[in-house]
Parts: sequence; structure tokens; C-alpha cells
Amino acid sequence: MFLCVSVIVGVLVALARGGKWQNLKTFRLRQTWLVFMAVGLQILIFNPVWDKHVAGFSINNFIYVLSILLLITFLFININIFGFRILGLGIISNATAIIANGGYMPSSLESLKKVLPAEKINLLVSGSASYNVVLISEQTRFKFLCDIFYFPHINVYSIGDILIAAGAFLTVQQMMLMHK
Repeated sequence: MFLCVSVIVGVLVALARGGKWQNLKTFRLRQTWLVFMAVGLQILIFNPVWDKHVAGFSINNFIYVLSILLLITFLFININIFGFRILGLGIISNATAIIANGGYMPSSLESLKKVLPAEKINLLVSGSASYNVVLISEQTRFKFLCDIFYFPHINVYSIGDILIAAGAFLTVQQMMLMHK
């Protein structure tokens, strides 16, 4: 959601600055299949059917980390794009928190209470994970990189998510305003 809003605002700002839609078609990204593979893996593991039949197995965490590594690889291949450098810092920030915490993104209970229904909160408080989310605890590593911010009734966010959104905004600006 946060990323989508960032991209939409990026497009609107770029258009207001004289950016061109057709520049998006001419901008060449290398190895885009890595993004499609990463997104496909995340769609696979973060859906109710998968959650019902495969939840709790360590394969979920492996697939999740693999999808993040595919995204990081894509960003390094396309590092010449300034916005990707910022976006990459965000993904690496999130990856650090996720890998250091066993394949889960720890989240602040106080923040989650602002955005999740009571049954999800109860599940997390009982010690279970909900998709890739667990609660921040005393054992959590890199707490400052975890989901500690929130927008009421929308979602929780990390510093990495904010960098990802900023990087996406800057990437759209760079793409749409080239050859201006």
C-alpha cells in the first residue's frame, strides 16, 4: 500500500514537472524476471490457501528470504538508477531485520493494535506468527529496523519501508523526466 501510494504520487509529481509517460516504455531495466520471480514467490506464500496448508513450515521463511535476495540482486544489477540505490537500502534494511529474526519481520504490538483486528492481535500475543509477522520481544534483533511506525487503520511500517517508498518515488521521477 505504502509503495503503491509512493509510485502514484511519483507519477503525478513527474507529470506536473513535465515528465513523459512514454519515457517509462523506453527506460531499460535489466533482468526484470528477478522481480517477477520475487513477487510470485511472495504471492505464493502470503495468501490464505498457502497459509492454511503450509503455515508454520520453515520452507515459508526460506522462500521469503529467497524472494528478498532476488530483489536485492535485481537492484544491484540496475544500480545505475539513483532511486534504486535508496530503494535498495530499504530492502537491505528490511532483509537485515527479517534474516536476523528467523525469516520474520518483528512488529510493535502498540502499532499493530492500531491497524489489526483483535483476532490477529490475539494470535500474535499467543506467540504465533501471522504470515511473516511476529511481535517484537526481548530476543528481537535490530529492533530499530523492525515495523515500529504506523498509519492508523492502514498498516505498520519500518525505516526500510520508508526508504523503499522514497526510492520508488525517486525512480519514477528519474524515469519520467529523462530527456526533458
